[in-house]
Amino acid sequence: MNNMLERDYFTDPAIPQDPLPWIEAMRALGPVTREKFHNTLVVTGYDETMDVYTHPETFSNVAAVGGSLGGLPFEPEGDDISSQIAANHHKFPFSEHFITLDGEEHRIQRGLMTRLLTFKRLKANEAFTNAFASRLIDGFAKRGSCEFIGDFAQPFSTMVIADLLGVPETQLERLREQMVPPPGSLDADVPENVANPWANFEKFFADLL
Repeated sequence: MNNMLERDYFTDPAIPQDPLPWIEAMRALGPVTREKFHNTLVVTGYDETMDVYTHPETFSNVAAVGGSLGGLPFEPEGDDISSQIAANHHKFPFSEHFITLDGEEHRIQRGLMTRLLTFKRLKANEAFTNAFASRLIDGFAKRGSCEFIGDFAQPFSTMVIADLLGVPETQLERLREQMVPPPGSLDADVPENVANPWANFEKFFADLL
């Protein structure tokens, strides 16, 4: 298990395929551990994880998501760097994603999203979900094999959310054609549309709106 600590979680393409050994190796060092390659804190303890999730005034979403990839895009000053994070939010990787928003901005946009989650809308989405899952499975069942993330999980989750957002069925196939394979690593040499697949969808949704 010790040799797992010599592998870089963020650039080793084999680890995401089977992450449990790496996670167990980190957990054996303690509930909060600093990995050696990117100086990133890895939280594996349940209580510690819940503490991070439930204290947004202390822990920033954008720093957690993007900071682990390249560090802070500024030199921190003092014990409270909230204002610095807010001013430099756009410099973090994936900063345009909803999950990187903090505080009041996160609450406001989350409130907009919850309007989609009505009983009637979810029932309609359920019908699409079942039909689309069957179509995907039928597609690779004929081959007798599949690569689960690329052939099922990625297109399934993306299309289900697209349907929930109200993307017309006539446009769903066009959206699927713009999808790229999930990244096997987060090396600097990975093209932008692979490292950040949502960048590929920006024009699609802008045109749709």
